[in-house]
Amino acid sequence: MKNKIIYGSIAVLFLIVIFFISLFEITIREQNNLTNEIFSNAKNTKDFDDFVAYQAAYYDYLEKHDANGYSVTVYNAVEDNQSNHFLVIIIPDNYENIEFADNNSDVNDNTQVTFIINQEIVFDTKKNYPNVAISYGYSNENFGYIFFDYEILNTTKVNVEYRDYHGSEINNFEIDFVVTKDDFSTFSKGYTREEIQDRLDLTNKLKKEISVRIMIYLIIVIALPFLYKLIKTIILNKKEKNNN
Repeated sequence: MKNKIIYGSIAVLFLIVIFFISLFEITIREQNNLTNEIFSNAKNTKDFDDFVAYQAAYYDYLEKHDANGYSVTVYNAVEDNQSNHFLVIIIPDNYENIEFADNNSDVNDNTQVTFIINQEIVFDTKKNYPNVAISYGYSNENFGYIFFDYEILNTTKVNVEYRDYHGSEINNFEIDFVVTKDDFSTFSKGYTREEIQDRLDLTNKLKKEISVRIMIYLIIVIALPFLYKLIKTIILNKKEKNNN
């Protein structure tokens, strides 16, 4: 009886462990799948609204500039604390027509993005990401596009400069950036936690997968004592035959 109680207690303990490990593993997996789906769709469609909505509380599409084989899309992405971020997303028109780094430490990569306000460089990938080949972001191992954001506190004009792998100037333009607080009626809403949960459909997936795992575990737990008795009986029988 004592052995049965100990066995039952251990079985229940492992059942709880399996439940929480499964809960964590499935949740992380589905979140990663959703993130990969959104990032991949942005690359395939070159429409970044969904990509920005997944990360911002509110967002406003500002402009898109096409030049020399690249598209540069600009947003105002607002976080939960109402901080306004100047967001720039750059994607090639055709990957076969450009050269980009094939690893993260390519020393020959001269790709550079700078934001300039009032003739002052406020953001520079060469300084913010030293020794990083940012064009590696165009590779199949990454998103297929690169993006950078910078928090701006006051309404201003921002000059954007983009240089490619060889350091050649690809795009250079100026844009008015309006910092917005409190009233976001003209902005698009980012995904709420509830909307993300709906897209993840975690409740149904968790029920299905955890139920299967628990069922398999219970079958094993129930079968183990019988297997133990069976093996023990076979060994004892063999011993008796050998003794005889």
